[in-house]
Amino acid sequence: MRAMVQALKEYYKLSGEYAVIINGQVNLMEGGEKFRMSKREGRIYTLDELLDEVGRDAIRFFMLLRSPSSELNFDISLAKKLNVENPVYYVQYAHARIKSLLDYASSNGVSDGDIRDFQNEDERRLARAIQFFPYYLLKTLPLTLREEYLFGKGGISSDFLPNLLVDYLMELAGEYHGFYQRNRIVGDNRQRERLRLSIAVMNILKTSLELLGVSAPERMG
Repeated sequence: MRAMVQALKEYYKLSGEYAVIINGQVNLMEGGEKFRMSKREGRIYTLDELLDEVGRDAIRFFMLLRSPSSELNFDISLAKKLNVENPVYYVQYAHARIKSLLDYASSNGVSDGDIRDFQNEDERRLARAIQFFPYYLLKTLPLTLREEYLFGKGGISSDFLPNLLVDYLMELAGEYHGFYQRNRIVGDNRQRERLRLSIAVMNILKTSLELLGVSAPERMG
Protein backbone atom coordinates (compact mmCIF):
# COMPACT_ATOMS: atom_id res chain seq x y z
CA MET A 1 0.00 0.00 0.00
CA ARG A 2 2.80 2.42 0.84
CA ALA A 3 4.57 1.71 -2.47
CA MET A 4 1.35 2.13 -4.44
CA VAL A 5 0.50 5.44 -2.74
CA GLN A 6 4.05 6.68 -3.29
CA ALA A 7 3.86 5.78 -7.00
CA LEU A 8 0.52 7.56 -7.38
CA LYS A 9 1.88 10.62 -5.60
CA GLU A 10 4.87 10.80 -7.93
CA TYR A 11 2.80 10.18 -11.08
CA TYR A 12 0.07 12.70 -10.27
CA LYS A 13 2.40 15.08 -8.39
CA LEU A 14 0.33 14.84 -5.23
CA SER A 15 1.32 15.89 -1.73
CA GLY A 16 0.44 14.42 1.64
CA GLU A 17 1.46 11.39 3.65
CA TYR A 18 0.12 7.86 3.95
CA ALA A 19 0.20 6.19 7.34
CA VAL A 20 -1.05 2.87 8.68
CA ILE A 21 -2.33 2.97 12.26
CA ILE A 22 -2.84 -0.39 13.94
CA ASN A 23 -5.06 -0.22 17.01
CA GLY A 24 -4.53 -2.20 20.16
CA GLN A 25 -7.02 -4.74 21.47
CA VAL A 26 -10.33 -3.59 22.92
CA ASN A 27 -11.68 -5.57 25.87
CA LEU A 28 -15.36 -5.23 26.75
CA MET A 29 -16.01 -4.99 30.49
CA GLU A 30 -19.35 -5.36 32.29
CA GLY A 31 -19.58 -4.86 36.04
CA GLY A 32 -15.82 -5.17 36.45
CA GLU A 33 -15.71 -8.50 34.58
CA LYS A 34 -14.25 -9.00 31.12
CA PHE A 35 -16.79 -10.17 28.53
CA ARG A 36 -15.19 -13.25 27.02
CA MET A 37 -16.22 -13.88 23.44
CA SER A 38 -16.09 -17.24 21.73
CA LYS A 39 -17.15 -17.98 18.15
CA ARG A 40 -17.28 -21.68 18.96
CA GLU A 41 -19.71 -21.17 21.84
CA GLY A 42 -21.68 -18.41 20.10
CA ARG A 43 -20.72 -15.66 22.54
CA ILE A 44 -20.20 -12.67 20.27
CA TYR A 45 -20.81 -9.00 21.06
CA THR A 46 -20.99 -6.94 17.87
CA LEU A 47 -20.30 -3.25 17.44
CA ASP A 48 -23.93 -2.76 16.37
CA GLU A 49 -25.06 -4.23 19.69
CA LEU A 50 -22.68 -1.94 21.57
CA LEU A 51 -23.97 1.03 19.58
CA ASP A 52 -27.57 0.20 20.53
CA GLU A 53 -26.62 -0.15 24.18
CA VAL A 54 -24.40 2.87 24.87
CA GLY A 55 -24.78 5.16 21.82
CA ARG A 56 -22.44 6.67 19.26
CA ASP A 57 -20.98 9.42 21.48
CA ALA A 58 -19.85 7.04 24.19
CA ILE A 59 -18.28 4.59 21.73
CA ARG A 60 -16.29 7.28 19.92
CA PHE A 61 -15.14 8.99 23.12
CA PHE A 62 -14.23 5.80 24.97
CA MET A 63 -12.33 4.39 21.97
CA LEU A 64 -10.13 7.50 22.07
CA LEU A 65 -9.33 7.38 25.77
CA ARG A 66 -6.08 5.54 25.02
CA SER A 67 -3.47 5.88 22.30
CA PRO A 68 -4.10 3.66 19.24
CA SER A 69 -1.31 1.28 20.20
CA SER A 70 -2.58 0.75 23.77
CA GLU A 71 -4.99 -1.92 24.96
CA LEU A 72 -8.38 -0.48 25.96
CA ASN A 73 -10.84 -1.78 28.53
CA PHE A 74 -14.26 -0.54 27.40
CA ASP A 75 -16.49 -0.44 30.48
CA ILE A 76 -20.06 -0.82 29.21
CA SER A 77 -21.57 -0.10 32.63
CA LEU A 78 -19.62 3.15 32.92
CA ALA A 79 -20.51 4.19 29.35
CA LYS A 80 -24.22 3.93 30.16
CA LYS A 81 -24.09 6.14 33.27
CA LEU A 82 -25.71 9.56 33.03
CA ASN A 83 -23.50 11.28 35.58
CA VAL A 84 -20.04 12.78 35.88
CA GLU A 85 -18.42 9.37 36.43
CA ASN A 86 -18.88 8.81 32.70
CA PRO A 87 -16.02 10.65 30.87
CA VAL A 88 -18.07 11.69 27.83
CA TYR A 89 -20.96 12.88 30.01
CA TYR A 90 -18.46 14.84 32.13
CA VAL A 91 -17.19 16.79 29.11
CA GLN A 92 -20.60 17.23 27.47
CA TYR A 93 -22.03 18.45 30.78
CA ALA A 94 -19.41 21.21 30.92
CA HIS A 95 -20.58 22.44 27.50
CA ALA A 96 -24.26 22.26 28.49
CA ARG A 97 -23.54 23.97 31.82
CA ILE A 98 -21.94 26.95 30.06
CA LYS A 99 -24.75 27.19 27.51
CA SER A 100 -27.28 27.27 30.35
CA LEU A 101 -25.20 29.95 32.11
CA LEU A 102 -25.08 32.11 28.98
CA ASP A 103 -28.83 31.78 28.50
CA TYR A 104 -29.35 32.87 32.12
CA ALA A 105 -26.98 35.82 31.67
CA SER A 106 -28.70 36.87 28.46
CA SER A 107 -32.13 36.74 30.08
CA ASN A 108 -30.80 39.09 32.78
CA GLY A 109 -29.29 41.54 30.29
CA VAL A 110 -25.67 40.59 31.03
CA SER A 111 -23.18 40.35 28.15
CA ASP A 112 -19.57 39.25 28.08
CA GLY A 113 -16.63 41.65 28.01
CA ASP A 114 -12.90 41.76 27.35
CA ILE A 115 -10.54 39.94 29.65
CA ARG A 116 -8.00 42.45 30.89
CA ASP A 117 -6.48 40.76 33.90
CA PHE A 118 -7.16 37.83 36.19
CA GLN A 119 -8.13 38.57 39.75
CA ASN A 120 -7.86 35.15 41.37
CA GLU A 121 -6.10 31.84 40.92
CA ASP A 122 -9.19 30.11 39.52
CA GLU A 123 -9.34 32.59 36.65
CA ARG A 124 -5.61 32.20 35.99
CA ARG A 125 -5.82 28.39 36.01
CA LEU A 126 -8.72 28.41 33.57
CA ALA A 127 -6.96 30.88 31.27
CA ARG A 128 -3.83 28.68 31.26
CA ALA A 129 -5.92 25.64 30.37
CA ILE A 130 -7.51 27.54 27.47
CA GLN A 131 -4.19 28.65 26.01
CA PHE A 132 -2.96 25.07 25.58
CA PHE A 133 -5.69 24.21 23.05
CA PRO A 134 -3.68 25.15 19.93
CA TYR A 135 -0.66 23.28 21.25
CA TYR A 136 -2.60 20.06 21.60
CA LEU A 137 -3.90 20.41 18.05
CA LEU A 138 -0.90 21.76 16.18
CA LYS A 139 2.00 21.76 18.62
CA THR A 140 2.50 25.47 18.11
CA LEU A 141 3.17 26.84 21.60
CA PRO A 142 6.72 27.00 22.96
CA LEU A 143 6.77 24.92 26.14
CA THR A 144 8.98 24.97 29.18
CA LEU A 145 10.60 21.69 30.21
CA ARG A 146 8.01 21.21 32.95
CA GLU A 147 5.13 21.76 30.54
CA GLU A 148 6.69 19.40 28.03
CA TYR A 149 6.89 16.76 30.77
CA LEU A 150 3.25 17.32 31.75
CA PHE A 151 1.74 17.52 28.28
CA GLY A 152 4.10 15.31 26.27
CA LYS A 153 6.12 16.06 23.16
CA GLY A 154 3.68 14.86 20.49
CA GLY A 155 0.83 16.72 18.87
CA ILE A 156 -2.58 15.40 17.86
CA SER A 157 -2.32 16.22 14.17
CA SER A 158 1.39 15.52 13.76
CA ASP A 159 1.52 12.17 15.59
CA PHE A 160 -2.03 10.82 15.00
CA LEU A 161 -2.84 10.81 18.70
CA PRO A 162 -6.47 11.93 19.14
CA ASN A 163 -6.38 10.55 22.67
CA LEU A 164 -4.37 13.65 23.62
CA LEU A 165 -7.37 15.78 22.72
CA VAL A 166 -9.60 13.60 24.90
CA ASP A 167 -7.13 14.00 27.78
CA TYR A 168 -7.15 17.76 27.27
CA LEU A 169 -10.95 17.93 27.20
CA MET A 170 -11.14 16.01 30.48
CA GLU A 171 -8.69 18.45 32.09
CA LEU A 172 -10.41 21.52 30.67
CA ALA A 173 -13.85 20.30 31.76
CA GLY A 174 -12.46 19.61 35.23
CA GLU A 175 -10.97 23.10 35.47
CA TYR A 176 -14.25 24.66 34.41
CA HIS A 177 -16.43 22.60 36.76
CA GLY A 178 -14.17 23.67 39.64
CA PHE A 179 -14.20 27.30 38.49
CA TYR A 180 -18.00 27.26 38.24
CA GLN A 181 -18.48 25.75 41.70
CA ARG A 182 -16.06 28.10 43.48
CA ASN A 183 -16.91 31.39 41.77
CA ARG A 184 -20.09 33.36 41.26
CA ILE A 185 -20.30 34.36 37.61
CA VAL A 186 -23.54 36.22 36.85
CA GLY A 187 -24.05 38.88 39.53
CA ASP A 188 -20.35 39.28 40.37
CA ASN A 189 -18.50 42.52 39.63
CA ARG A 190 -16.34 40.49 37.24
CA GLN A 191 -19.25 38.80 35.54
CA ARG A 192 -18.39 40.06 32.05
CA GLU A 193 -14.80 38.79 32.24
CA ARG A 194 -15.92 35.44 33.66
CA LEU A 195 -18.54 35.07 30.94
CA ARG A 196 -15.81 35.66 28.36
CA LEU A 197 -13.73 32.88 29.91
CA SER A 198 -16.80 30.64 29.90
CA ILE A 199 -17.47 31.34 26.22
CA ALA A 200 -13.86 30.49 25.34
CA VAL A 201 -14.17 27.15 27.14
CA MET A 202 -17.51 26.39 25.48
CA ASN A 203 -16.12 27.12 22.01
CA ILE A 204 -13.15 24.83 22.61
CA LEU A 205 -15.37 22.04 23.91
CA LYS A 206 -17.75 22.34 20.96
CA THR A 207 -14.97 22.46 18.36
CA SER A 208 -13.09 19.55 19.91
CA LEU A 209 -16.12 17.32 20.33
CA GLU A 210 -17.04 17.96 16.70
CA LEU A 211 -13.50 16.98 15.65
CA LEU A 212 -13.97 13.71 17.56
CA GLY A 213 -17.39 13.11 15.98
CA VAL A 214 -19.11 13.50 19.36
CA SER A 215 -22.13 15.74 19.93
CA ALA A 216 -22.00 18.89 22.07
CA PRO A 217 -25.50 19.02 23.61
CA GLU A 218 -26.92 22.26 24.97
CA ARG A 219 -28.97 20.40 27.60
CA MET A 220 -28.21 17.19 29.48
CA GLY A 221 -30.82 14.67 30.53
